Amino acid sequence: MAHSGMWLDGARMGEVGGNTLGFFGAVFGPRAQHVLGHSFHGALHHWEAGSSSSSWTPRVVVSGHFKVYPDHSHEFHSTGCARTQGYYFIEASDKRKKITAGAMQRQLQVRQTTTSTTRTQRSAVRKEHRALQLGDLNELAADLVKANQFKRRRKLLRFARSMIHEWGLFAQEPIDKDELVIEYVGEIVRQTVAEDRERRYARIGIGSSYLFRIDEDYVIDATRMGSIARFINHSCDANCYAQVVSVDGKKRIGIYSKRPIAANEEITYDYKFPREEGPNKIPCFCGARTCRGTLN
Repeated sequence: MAHSGMWLDGARMGEVGGNTLGFFGAVFGPRAQHVLGHSFHGALHHWEAGSSSSSWTPRVVVSGHFKVYPDHSHEFHSTGCARTQGYYFIEASDKRKKITAGAMQRQLQVRQTTTSTTRTQRSAVRKEHRALQLGDLNELAADLVKANQFKRRRKLLRFARSMIHEWGLFAQEPIDKDELVIEYVGEIVRQTVAEDRERRYARIGIGSSYLFRIDEDYVIDATRMGSIARFINHSCDANCYAQVVSVDGKKRIGIYSKRPIAANEEITYDYKFPREEGPNKIPCFCGARTCRGTLN
């Protein structure tokens, strides 16, 4: 029998007799040699007596590396031991079955994800329609357009010497009506901080004011942190207007065109300073036919 021969080949590695196991004698003592000899002969006798009718535990499939036999029959390991066998060769038909099963699972996941995404999109559309029906359609649409303009290309502008007041902002391309010209950016501070800064700027000789109110609580200070939008001058007949727009949940100030603006025309808007009486009047040099004479 092949397996008995294998065990006998192992036995021939040393003489099994008396208290001697060949080269094992140099490693094991007499008592160990005796126990080892009896154990070896007992195992060999059990194998030869019951190998023809032994019932083996079915082999477990691990990650597809072992074959599964429908009739529960099993092949003997060529090395005599599952631990030393390594991986079995997987036939092309088995590979195709596994690849096809994996592809079908991925397609099912994609279909489930697509269905979930489509449902989410439909829900979002329904919510948007309800919001449009509850509010003023025209006003909401206008606000959405203005908010989207913040994500588009900015207009071509430059700052240069102005006939109104020192430096000004000028268009380098034609601008249509109701388009975003530029965003007024700067440091966002609380109202109380803005009032303190305004007094401090006046003491140190900063005559121009770059404070722009967002709402009752917050103000944009572009004195030291800002863009070229700070160079926009006042005009009693301005070609632009300022508007606070909510973009992604944050309030931002956009400068929009009131009418078509030609290239090289100066960008202006009405500062809308509160009216004052007495010597604190700020003279206006906009030169418009409807000039009020003062900014405040």
